[in-house]
Amino acid sequence: MYYASARIRTEKSHSIDSEMSQTFRIVPARAATIWTLGVIVAFLLILAAALLFLSAGHRPSWMFLGLPIIAAAVLFGYIAHSTRHVSFDLSPSGLRIRGDMYGRFIPVASLLPSEAKAIDLRSDGGDELTLRTNGIGLAGYQSGWFRLVNGQKALVFLTERDRAIFLPTRDGYSLLLSPQEPDAFLAALKKMPS
Repeated sequence: MYYASARIRTEKSHSIDSEMSQTFRIVPARAATIWTLGVIVAFLLILAAALLFLSAGHRPSWMFLGLPIIAAAVLFGYIAHSTRHVSFDLSPSGLRIRGDMYGRFIPVASLLPSEAKAIDLRSDGGDELTLRTNGIGLAGYQSGWFRLVNGQKALVFLTERDRAIFLPTRDGYSLLLSPQEPDAFLAALKKMPS
């Protein structure tokens, strides 16, 4: 199966110095998360279709109500896609997070790879998520900006709370990630310059 194992690949980067990078995929979200998002998308599309049907010949204002609903359905569809397609690309220049609207590039100078650790969020009380400040918070998938119990800001890409990687940065926040191969990801992080 495509998602059964982590996709760890070494490839030539397109930068001038031809550096090597490793790509780790997120642990795919559980089927229940995908089904929940699918039901939401289906409901929104049915609602939009009903509004568009009501606007046929009578009230054009109903049509304009359907457009934001279609946009919301597209957004939820993208979130469903993201739950299985986020990737973490490690290279000597930094960490690139792809496949989610909160993805970004974090230069190696901002990372603290020597302080990275594997954690179990179910038992590590200080690193538990408490407040979503700008992100997606579904059962089985969290991404975006959150606050931790200890008050720290965190940029989160989680599908499993028991196999997470905690990676502090010099920029006033930490990363919480769910790579498919957390031990290999941690080992690759430890090889990065601090």
